[in-house]
Amino acid sequence: MKKIVGTLLKISAVLIVVAVIFMMIGMNSMKADDKKAADSSPGSNVVFDAMQIAGISEKELISLLGEPKQKEEWNWLYGDATYPVTTFEYQDGQNSYEVLIYEAKVIRLNYFSEKYNNINGKSLTYKKKTDLLRMFNITAGDELQVKGDTGYALRFGTVNEKIADFWVALMDDEAKTVDEVKITYDKRFSE
Repeated sequence: MKKIVGTLLKISAVLIVVAVIFMMIGMNSMKADDKKAADSSPGSNVVFDAMQIAGISEKELISLLGEPKQKEEWNWLYGDATYPVTTFEYQDGQNSYEVLIYEAKVIRLNYFSEKYNNINGKSLTYKKKTDLLRMFNITAGDELQVKGDTGYALRFGTVNEKIADFWVALMDDEAKTVDEVKITYDKRFSE
């Protein structure tokens, strides 16, 4: 009897190991499929080229986008520390965005739809979640991670070598609309 139980335990252990291997292969395959879809999604309209400002200097930002509509210096309490940042506010048609500067470099982009500022305004729209990165001219890297997806918010981490975090903070997955996107370039500010 002990011999049969021992054999059954060994067979069970082997089956569990094989099942875990297949699950890992399946997860890696899904990541590759998600990356491929994000990189080749047709019909995704670029609303802002977030890659063009990734980590650039304040001077380069002004040279590229012009003087901001408004500029504000403030102390950002992030984690256990306070960081002196400068926010540049810009208007993009009916949409608006803020660029955060720390140590003379761009560290974050906050992009807002027209509806974010005006309840009667229009939201940004998408067809598939994989379109969201493309809307900001972002190509997913091999290490892309989905950190959270509630249907009302979506967060990607380790997006590519220049983008640490991509967070859709206000979305409606049923209506396929987005009203606020936060793109973090500096990984110190992505957790």
